[in-house]
Amino acid sequence: MRYYIFILVILALTFNACNKKNQDATSGDTPVSDEFTPKGGDANLEDINDLDLPVSYDDMSYFSEASELAIEGDVDVLAFGSCNKHDLPQPLWGPILATKPDAWIWLGDAVYGDSPERDVLKAKFDAQNENIGYQKLKKMSHVLGTWDDHDYGKNDGTKLFEGKEVAKDVFLEFLEVPDNHPTRKRDGIYQAYTMGDGEKKVKIILLDTRTFRDKVSRDDQKVYIPDPEADILGEAQWKWLAGELKNNDAAITIIANGTQVISRFHRFEKWGNYPKSRKRLFKMIKTFCPSGAILISGDRHHAEFSRVNIPETKHPLYEFTSSGMTHTRKFPRPEVNKFRVGKKVDKLNFGVIRINWNANPVKVTMEIKGEGNKVLESCEFDVVK
Repeated sequence: MRYYIFILVILALTFNACNKKNQDATSGDTPVSDEFTPKGGDANLEDINDLDLPVSYDDMSYFSEASELAIEGDVDVLAFGSCNKHDLPQPLWGPILATKPDAWIWLGDAVYGDSPERDVLKAKFDAQNENIGYQKLKKMSHVLGTWDDHDYGKNDGTKLFEGKEVAKDVFLEFLEVPDNHPTRKRDGIYQAYTMGDGEKKVKIILLDTRTFRDKVSRDDQKVYIPDPEADILGEAQWKWLAGELKNNDAAITIIANGTQVISRFHRFEKWGNYPKSRKRLFKMIKTFCPSGAILISGDRHHAEFSRVNIPETKHPLYEFTSSGMTHTRKFPRPEVNKFRVGKKVDKLNFGVIRINWNANPVKVTMEIKGEGNKVLESCEFDVVK
């Protein structure tokens, strides 16, 4: 009898080990703890000097003129978030209001539209506009934003989505972007704004990573296969971005989009699926060295800080990913990100960037905040001129 019990135990343990191995294989990530990340996220960027650009930044005719619009008021506090379902409880507006942000930035999935139909999309954006907390925020703060897939109208949507023009109209109406705004006159929704003056100027660049995104393939485990030739921005937007970074005298430069940029080890949507575009962005940041550059992104249903060292820039480049205003993953798992600073946050969250202009040098504090206005994780850096 003991012999049979022993055999059954061995079989059960073997089954569980094989099942876990299969789960890990389909996750697309090595099953390690979050503490895998070196403390401080001190990971160097892979070589970007081998990238052959389709243009020369010495050719002045390449650049578009900067087209940012100035918004009145200084910036001491920015707040942002993503992944917000209009028909779920939205408990974070109270804490967001308590931070008193000078501007709020949507980082994608402001609603889960998931439809090419104007009436369907508009009804969901209208429902979000009826939220009392969001109404209070719009009276308090400037509201800006870009989209990701669900408010674009299609899960994992690319440039092939036939409803993108309808979605653009509805989305810009939601943001109350005026009819004479430059983005109304071109494809896509990319935009740029400045707030503050002189040594307190902040530039906010909102990228569109849906309208021009090439489609990339997946393997039989539904894991994206990086495409060495695929593009995520489109040449017109790259030209515009180069102009915005070159013609830029801001003390802090925020580059926002809906897709995670720095981390490239997970199985989901990421700039890492577009390795040439990812390198091109980093090389552009290296070339123009925007002061106080920070990437902000959404999409992932968790929050984290990532940091990478770009040669010849004055401080490391941080990415602040904030995602999950109404929902996060039911069964969160550890995820490899060798660039991570601190821990991954799997609770409902929004992001806050605080700028201490009185410090010398200027100090930027980044906070992942959750319900009850609790700081769940934070980090800071000095803006070295």
